[in-house]
Amino acid sequence: MKQKDIFLQSEGDAWFARNQQGIAIRKLPDDDPLLCEILDIHVNAVGRVEGA
Repeated sequence: MKQKDIFLQSEGDAWFARNQQGIAIRKLPDDDPLLCEILDIHVNAVGRVEGA
């Protein structure tokens, strides 16, 4: 197994474990500007599809 594969299998969980307290206090999506933008894009796309 390559080092890259080992890293990819474990780093997501490790990052979450290191940052769990900070994540818990966030009020999503309002505290995440990128997530807000993604949700706006989705809402606008769905609205256009349904209204078409």
